[in-house]
Amino acid sequence: MSHYPRKGRGDRRKSRVGQYGGTRCGRTRRGGTSLVELALVVPVLLSILLGIIDFGWLERNTLIIANAAREGVRAAALGQPTSNITSRICTSGAPALQCDAVGNITNGSILMEQAAPVGSPLVYTPWLGDVATGSTQTNSVPPGNYVRITVTYNHRSITGLFSRAVSVPVIMRREG
Repeated sequence: MSHYPRKGRGDRRKSRVGQYGGTRCGRTRRGGTSLVELALVVPVLLSILLGIIDFGWLERNTLIIANAAREGVRAAALGQPTSNITSRICTSGAPALQCDAVGNITNGSILMEQAAPVGSPLVYTPWLGDVATGSTQTNSVPPGNYVRITVTYNHRSITGLFSRAVSVPVIMRREG
């Protein structure tokens, strides 16, 4: 036998119990605090996630509206009548713009304007409509004038943070 004191299981258990705060197998009594932390963090993370999704949806619809306005101003620059211009805008903006059977936008508006290329700044005025030239109809903008089409879309967001009217103006010169 040795003269040194023997370290047995009892000594180790005492040190474990003292080291881990008096609980069994080294677990502490913190189960409730992690649930409270989860309840506090999850709403913040969900609101951030919904805000990111909402902002992405707004940007997507803004790009769709800009493309629809470009299509409309291109049709106007070529001299097409207003009915063709509005139908082209409705067709191009179909996912975001809601149009009725006549071609009117139900969740936004279209503003068609013209300006003579004289002076600076340009003064835009609404054009009067279509003109019959021979057997075809064209818009009333004289060749060489500027055409500006502004498409406005009323965006409704999921969170309410980004609910606003998105307005995209596009300018092009009327071809002759």
